[in-house]
Amino acid sequence: MGSLDYQWLDTGNMARNTTVRKLTAGWMQPLASRLRGGLHLAYLDLTQPDNPLAAGQVTTGWGLGLSLDGLLLDGKRVQLLARLSFDYQSTRGETRDPAGNLQISDISWGQTVGALDLVIRPTASLDILGGAEYVAIHGTQGNRGPVNTTWTFRNDLSAGYYGGLRLNLGVSGAIRITGYGGGRTGGRLTFSRQF
Repeated sequence: MGSLDYQWLDTGNMARNTTVRKLTAGWMQPLASRLRGGLHLAYLDLTQPDNPLAAGQVTTGWGLGLSLDGLLLDGKRVQLLARLSFDYQSTRGETRDPAGNLQISDISWGQTVGALDLVIRPTASLDILGGAEYVAIHGTQGNRGPVNTTWTFRNDLSAGYYGGLRLNLGVSGAIRITGYGGGRTGGRLTFSRQF
């Protein structure tokens, strides 16, 4: 679960401050000795106070994503990983004007993330995490009702970074807290277990 803030630019390069809150469930599977693939599903809330339509200011929906992690360096105390993921996300908001007319805003976007992740393990139970990432977002807002139009948008800043801690619970569980900066800011709390 997490909350991340972005600045998206619409068709006219107007900035929209955007907050995406997600509750995600995922599954990762080894594909080769140094490669894992994953699938994740998410429930999400999107808030855009700068959206010109009230129906687009608070929307809810879902997300579906795929990811690949490649282990580049596997030392006793240090790991370096390359990560690539793609998510498709879709939300909807609805409002009624004083005359009772329904306005619907459907916001959908694709998000591609490429990253290098560094893991430093000072003890068996604690990992220090850091990394650099490139995030590309492209999407549309389709509006139906008194206003019928479609807008496109993209993220303003693509480069970012993160840092965090992972508490390893035995051989199969972990709790991770991560903070983000750059093109997206905010944090995530992750609970994971290997089966």
